[in-house]
Amino acid sequence: MTLKADVIVPGHGPIGTRADVDRVIDYWDFLQTELRRHFSLGMSHLEAAREVVFSAPFTTSAFAAWDSPERIVINAYSLYRHWRGSLSPLPGKLDKMNLMRQRAGLAFDLPDVAPRAMWHF
Repeated sequence: MTLKADVIVPGHGPIGTRADVDRVIDYWDFLQTELRRHFSLGMSHLEAAREVVFSAPFTTSAFAAWDSPERIVINAYSLYRHWRGSLSPLPGKLDKMNLMRQRAGLAFDLPDVAPRAMWHF
């Protein structure tokens, strides 16, 4: 944002604008505020992600319409890891597989969501 660029070329996804970057910053500010509150209550990253994604502030926000809202599981995991350190007793790939399983579980529980990043059987 300090570069004052009018066109943003992200690492993936469509070309964006400063307004798009502002929306992503708003998303992360929202997540950090909400997840930090749940973290301080002693909830796990998965419990917090589920609470937030089904909360009125999230479901009534523009974020709820973004593709793959179940990504909040990975976002929560990442923030919790930053705040606490290591989260899982599972080593490497098993930890990642478990995280993907948690994400898929939330995706299937979300009503009317058809995330492009998930397979539906």
